[in-house]
Amino acid sequence: KLGLPSVKITLPGKVLLLLKSTGFLNGNPFFSKLFTLPATGEDKDHAFLMPQPVHPSPPENHPPDGAVRLLDEAAIQARIHTLAEEIGSFFQGQEFLLVGILKGSVHFASDLARALQRDPPLEWIRVRTYPSGTSPQGDSEILEVGNYSLQNRIVLVLDDVLDRGQTHQALTRYFQSRQPARVHWCFLLAKKGLGEKMGIQPDFTGFTVPDRWLIGYGLDLDERYRNLRDIYALPDAQARPPG
Repeated sequence: KLGLPSVKITLPGKVLLLLKSTGFLNGNPFFSKLFTLPATGEDKDHAFLMPQPVHPSPPENHPPDGAVRLLDEAAIQARIHTLAEEIGSFFQGQEFLLVGILKGSVHFASDLARALQRDPPLEWIRVRTYPSGTSPQGDSEILEVGNYSLQNRIVLVLDDVLDRGQTHQALTRYFQSRQPARVHWCFLLAKKGLGEKMGIQPDFTGFTVPDRWLIGYGLDLDERYRNLRDIYALPDAQARPPG
């Protein structure tokens, strides 16, 4: 099936006789894939080593050319653990609900939830801010909400980056309509000066970063690069919307 020739090997007669008489090769799923034993013909005293498919390694996950690494995996994970300590001290034993914003915070929210000493429930809400490329298109759009109640609960929202504030504004209105006890915000990244400009004061921030388009660790460019372990800044030319 692979279009490759099998390799004929010679086995001692006693070994062939033993293998054929016991049916070992035919009954063993592993070895039966490796060898065949002809019953008759000129090759009846030989075994054939069958070629096996080669499974290529998946392509390495690289950032695009020109991307500059801002934060490596070790720095991100170290900060997440200190954030978990800060959050634990802040709530001091109070029950609270984690709400991660999809898709950007998928890695951050999961890692932070594991780093917390307590085991708060983790829910998700899906929001779209940039429908195409990296050009802001007005307000954020709430696409999907899980089946959970916010009423009279303390909520800690986990977001990937504080940028122009559209997501924060849209979700603040949404959460207020669901009557939680109170809502707190935790951003992994905050672009320098933008939160203050929008009048947004996060309760927790992992890193302050330049106002550049970022990829990696959940952040994407047209749905690519989310699974990079580090966080990179793109050159301005790469962060322009298509067309």
